Amino acid sequence: MRILVTNIGRRTYFVNFLVDLKKVIKNLKIYLTDSNLLIAGLKIKGTRGVKLSKIEEGEKKYIKELIKIVKINKISLIIPVTNYDLNILSLNLNKFKKMGCHVMISRNDLINKCLDKKKLYELSKRYNFYSPKIFKSLIEVKQSKSKLFIKKLRKGNSSIGQKIIRIPKKDDFHKKYIIQEYINGDELHLDILNDHNCRFISSCLKKKLSMRFGETDIAKVIHDAKIKKLSKKLSKDLKHVGNLDCDIIYDKINKIPYIIDINPRFGGGYPFTHLSGYNFLARYILNFMGKKFKDQNKNNKIFSKGISLI
Repeated sequence: MRILVTNIGRRTYFVNFLVDLKKVIKNLKIYLTDSNLLIAGLKIKGTRGVKLSKIEEGEKKYIKELIKIVKINKISLIIPVTNYDLNILSLNLNKFKKMGCHVMISRNDLINKCLDKKKLYELSKRYNFYSPKIFKSLIEVKQSKSKLFIKKLRKGNSSIGQKIIRIPKKDDFHKKYIIQEYINGDELHLDILNDHNCRFISSCLKKKLSMRFGETDIAKVIHDAKIKKLSKKLSKDLKHVGNLDCDIIYDKINKIPYIIDINPRFGGGYPFTHLSGYNFLARYILNFMGKKFKDQNKNNKIFSKGISLI
């Protein structure tokens, strides 16, 4: 088995999770790409780093270079870990399939709906799950009972450009932004794992205890029957491939989980899933290979990235 992770960046924890898999997968070879050969993610022992151009330098160039890397190194599985190449990879799935290479990625239409918050809200109405209301105009705002609103980038991530506002103005209704109702509650993170045939494997729910630069920094695994049921519903309705990274605000008063963000890939909350004994990487890869994998003993410790605190 030869695995390639694209745009690894500083995700050293993810690389170490893969290196650990060598204990259960014989002859596993790990390849990593990034535009910067000095980046931390390429410096882990037991892996090989390969330079790959940035997508903004040209999508055709990116795919041409990636195909060459796959051919030369006989890659059998590609795992993307950023939003940057999800669209271009999903549009070129057949090229990799013809080479005998599987890409852990969902279909293109689902990716575009998940990464566009306005389309995600429409998706929530279609499949009947809760997502904060998006206001289209000042008239709708004035008719609302909401006293606080969130202004955020329509296609943003990591809370970049996000702010809480009391009284939206006409200028706030820009095509690049959305105005959303403010939901007060606990911040949760949900990983939902499907296999390569879009079938549910498992899910893991965490409560966010601390955030840093828009990403979860400290979290603890929790259990909730309603959200477990929701995870299976999302798996069945959305039919994603691999991991689905979901951010949730849980309204404790009304007992409603509002999905505020979805990334169809392994995201910043996955380390807490993995460290808590839910080895989604192993389960997906071995399932793809036709083998079974038993998770470690699951625990409810509090984790900071890479560190067990309690």
